[in-house]
Amino acid sequence: MIMKTAFTLIFALGFLLVNLAYAQDEGTKKVGILPVKYQDARQVDAANMITNLLYDNFTNGKRAKVINREFFSDLQNEKFLTSEIDFIDGETFSKTKSEGAKYLLVAKVATCKVEKKQGTNSNGQVSYYYQCYLNVGLRIINVETGETDNSYTLENKTGYFQDWGKIFTDRSTESGAIKIAVDDLQKGLTEFMNKYFCVEARVLKVKETKGDKLVSVLVGLGTDDGIERKHDFLVKEKSMLNDEPYYEQIGEVQIEEVNGKSLSTAKVVKGSQEIYAKLQAGATLVVTSKTK
Repeated sequence: MIMKTAFTLIFALGFLLVNLAYAQDEGTKKVGILPVKYQDARQVDAANMITNLLYDNFTNGKRAKVINREFFSDLQNEKFLTSEIDFIDGETFSKTKSEGAKYLLVAKVATCKVEKKQGTNSNGQVSYYYQCYLNVGLRIINVETGETDNSYTLENKTGYFQDWGKIFTDRSTESGAIKIAVDDLQKGLTEFMNKYFCVEARVLKVKETKGDKLVSVLVGLGTDDGIERKHDFLVKEKSMLNDEPYYEQIGEVQIEEVNGKSLSTAKVVKGSQEIYAKLQAGATLVVTSKTK
């Protein structure tokens, strides 16, 4: 009896580890992120900050595999950085394909307008601060065709109190205002990534049931993916048709508790019976980020 129980536990642990490994390698796209271009030298700081923002978003999570940024270090020159957003030479395409990437992410600062503003503090004294407006164009370039698959525009809010959490953030310098403006691009960037680079991870196992109703499941997403409580995801059955992945939506879940780097508990919001039946039948189920 003890041996049988031990074997069952080992089997279950092995199954969970395999699923976790699957979840951590779930990215279906590989992308090269080129240094962000700019119009003139006054936009260099903004371009560098935006490049860092893009890499941070893509490397923290399961959205895509990313080519090491040093791979494109030869593009850190004025000729490339001040060229039109759609200009990419043949050598860059060839290099990117050699790394197995299907896409290039290209961005250019279209506008970086910094203005000095006058205000009045609580004592009635005149004070000055800087405000920055940013407009950034994004392109997803298909490496095989050289064509733009999708384009997107990022803009920050323009109000002084853009975020109540940043009221006391330093705006006394132009660079401080630029940094705040770049930070304010995050919401739009998240929408862009949810639309074109969806998170995908495995539904690992049933977590809780009540009678014949599925209450919650474990999914292969966690702190490494920037996951937080109340994040909503679609549940899809994943299969292969003609060597291509095929998805069929069967429900929705919401993150209830983040349990680790690649593990969270999600409560079932829609499709409880179908999700439960599919899991019991051994189907491959995944969660993907909801798009607007």
